Amino acid sequence: MAAGLLLLGVSRAPAQVTVGENLSMNLNALAQAGYTGDYGNLIHSDHGVTFGGSAELGGSYYSPSFLSFTVNPYYGQSRLNSTSQSLSDSSGVSASASIFSGSNYPGSISYNKSYNSSGIFGLPGFPNYTTHGNGDALNIGWGMNKPGLPSLSFSFLEGHTDYSLYGENSDSTSAFHAFNAHANYQIAGFNVNGGYVNSASQSQFPEIFTNQQAATADSSNSSFSFGASHKLPWNGSFNANYNHSYFTSDYADTTYSGAIDTVSASATLHPINKLDVGLSSNYTNNLLGGLYQNILTAGGVIQQNTPGTTSTSTDLDAYGSYKFTEHIFTLANLDYRQQSYLGSSFSGTTVGGSITYWRHLLGGTFSSVFSISENQNSTTSGNTTGLVALVNYSRQIAGWAVTGAGNYTQSAQTALIGYTSSGFGYNGGLGHKVGRYSWNAGVGGSTSVLNLPGYGNSSQFFSTGLSGKFIGVNATYTKSSGNSLLGATGLVPSPLGPVLIPTDLIFYGGHAYGIGLGSNPVRRLSLTASYARSFSNTLSGTIGSQNTNESITARASYDFRQLSMNAGYSKFVQGFSASGLPPSMLSSYYFGISRWFNFF
Repeated sequence: MAAGLLLLGVSRAPAQVTVGENLSMNLNALAQAGYTGDYGNLIHSDHGVTFGGSAELGGSYYSPSFLSFTVNPYYGQSRLNSTSQSLSDSSGVSASASIFSGSNYPGSISYNKSYNSSGIFGLPGFPNYTTHGNGDALNIGWGMNKPGLPSLSFSFLEGHTDYSLYGENSDSTSAFHAFNAHANYQIAGFNVNGGYVNSASQSQFPEIFTNQQAATADSSNSSFSFGASHKLPWNGSFNANYNHSYFTSDYADTTYSGAIDTVSASATLHPINKLDVGLSSNYTNNLLGGLYQNILTAGGVIQQNTPGTTSTSTDLDAYGSYKFTEHIFTLANLDYRQQSYLGSSFSGTTVGGSITYWRHLLGGTFSSVFSISENQNSTTSGNTTGLVALVNYSRQIAGWAVTGAGNYTQSAQTALIGYTSSGFGYNGGLGHKVGRYSWNAGVGGSTSVLNLPGYGNSSQFFSTGLSGKFIGVNATYTKSSGNSLLGATGLVPSPLGPVLIPTDLIFYGGHAYGIGLGSNPVRRLSLTASYARSFSNTLSGTIGSQNTNESITARASYDFRQLSMNAGYSKFVQGFSASGLPPSMLSSYYFGISRWFNFF
């Protein structure tokens, strides 16, 4: 009761305060008090009066373009049934400042620190696994944009997270830092640019994805790039770029490193209004290293399985496009590639063309793309035909909003000669007014496979919803399966998995469904509830796991002036059979009052 009287009794103050001659500040805050209880199978149950809040201090010195800053501390702001939408009580601070933003030398700095906060560990096509832990991040940037001199920009980013998966008892970490420097300059009609990037990361992963062993991955990457461009006659342009990079990867007692040099050039011309032509070339002295580097950049980890091999790639491409009418656009291209990897050499030539067509049709809008190519390469006897088809249509039919789209791919070339991918995808939607309500439904899916049995990814989804002035409800169902790689923030899709990293693949599959409800029956009163559940299975090496995730939330909020009265309930269950532990179950309830203050 005393806390409630305190929240009610503070009056509103002026909107801004000036300290001295040049410092201006404003301060807003949210104060909360309530009663909460927590219980679960892996925590000590507790209940009692709780306090929490957040604040926002902002201001400037001399002028906002000289120095401006914001500081946002918070405490006890992470109940799932409060406004923060998280499982645990979290506290922390975020702060940022900019300096000289109105000058040729702008700079910025930001920092955030969190304790006992919730996070995610991603799974493609599914609701993410939930984590809890501590983290911090620092970001510093500076630039120089002086007329007549090169434009420069610098940035430094550093962060660290300690976390655990609910339902799995191992400790995991993620740390990273990166430095970037870039320059641009115009001289004698050339636009010249250069850059330097240095980054490193270290991760220790949940043991259920690493054959129940504590596995740490360290990776680093440094690169230097230089490029130049110039205008050409006939509204054309020329570009040339060079990049040198060096990367290392250390995972599961296996170290892999490589240097990559890449040179590329292109020229485009626009001789007449409807015609474009172009040429491009690309060379790299480490083809597989470039693919490995893409995996590391995306946050994945690898175990090197091609010791002592060299790989190169040369790619030459010519194209021409012509716009016949407003509705018809054509493209023709000729591509030649020569590659060496895994101790063998390969070459391939692709001749192809496409036509794009769109128009208003039968009261709606229709668009399509059709592409065909003839592929000849040294890895197969005879030629293969590649096809790509995409179709979209939408229109209103007797009050119904109808949309549909589909795509089909056959024998599309991948980054490596001899490996192609095929697949299809579709999606559709319906919408209609039902009295005072609007109903909608959607369906979609996709499948993609390599020309090797057993490797592919597929997903499907269904959704429907009904919404009106006072209430809304929606439901979803998803199903997904495929192969992935272990990454710092979860499982990530794998490029050419069986070719590059057969020992590192994690196979997954499963389905998920959920329903949500929201209502505003009277002014200022908001009611929400949701239920979601997912079942997934993962296979990492010889370790398989059956995983489950379930959540229930319900929340009520009533606002009156600067007061808000909140009540809620949550239940969360997450478990992994490979952990050997029972699923982690957490439940909590809360009711309390909060008030927003504008101090100055």
